[in-house]
Amino acid sequence: MRNSIFIFLLLLFAACNQPSGPSVDELSNSYQELTDEETGLLHPERSRAFIEEAKSFSQASPENDEASEWLFKAGEVAQGIQDNNLALELYQHILQEFPDGDRAADATFMIAFTYDENFNDSEKAREYYDLFLEKYPDDEFADDAQILLEMLPQ
Repeated sequence: MRNSIFIFLLLLFAACNQPSGPSVDELSNSYQELTDEETGLLHPERSRAFIEEAKSFSQASPENDEASEWLFKAGEVAQGIQDNNLALELYQHILQEFPDGDRAADATFMIAFTYDENFNDSEKAREYYDLFLEKYPDDEFADDAQILLEMLPQ
């Protein structure tokens, strides 16, 4: 009897400690269904649901290499539905939680670009373009970042 209770508690503990959140397949399906069939544009409700799923995935699976990729896609979707504050939040999250991840350079660039294009905040844009060029001088967007930096008002 004691062994049965111990095994039950062990299984219950293991089940409770499993990360909750969507699977990669669920995220992929949500991502593929973002556009409105009639307009061809991003569907706002589906887009917001996908963004929440991506955030949930990254929180439930922070060690998963794909988490920063899904957060980056969520940032792009947020920009697509013109929620630039949310996009910045997602890109910042990538820098905080995945500073050495595959999407850290892209997130840094997109933060700078978003401050520049969507908020007309030259000071913040300059800060992130400089950070991008300092950390990723050989990135494929380094030349673009340099040009955009030079075009910022003084």
